[in-house]
Amino acid sequence: MVISTAAKDEAKRSAWCREQGIDPSDLKFSQEVATAALSQPEEGRASSAQTLEDRKRIKQLEREVKRKDKALRDRSSAGAVKKSRGDLRQQIAVAIEQARSEGARLEATCEVVGIDARTLQRWKVGDGLQSGAGARRPSTPPLHMR
Repeated sequence: MVISTAAKDEAKRSAWCREQGIDPSDLKFSQEVATAALSQPEEGRASSAQTLEDRKRIKQLEREVKRKDKALRDRSSAGAVKKSRGDLRQQIAVAIEQARSEGARLEATCEVVGIDARTLQRWKVGDGLQSGAGARRPSTPPLHMR
């Protein structure tokens, strides 16, 4: 922007600024900053070798962050898989009971969670929630096996 407007006269520069939606005072400020930066002694600026090293280091750090993020995601998802079905059911039941204590209706709360109210009732056994595949009740053999 500074270079493209440097050779233009004031009228053309103002027209260009209007087309680009830039305030002429911002353009003037950018020109001053660019001039000041270019007038600094070369030892104050980074060398091209240093800039190249910095870019390589930045890429290395970005790869490391990606690798660690992926490992963290994998570790956290593996932890979720290891939870037993009973633990998840217990958490759901506790959340539903908390919502009900705050005034929510059972059917609406179960619908939000994605289960039927009857399913929650089946999960409950006695005073608590039985972990494992589901509620266990004493089984009687089918009629044809008696």
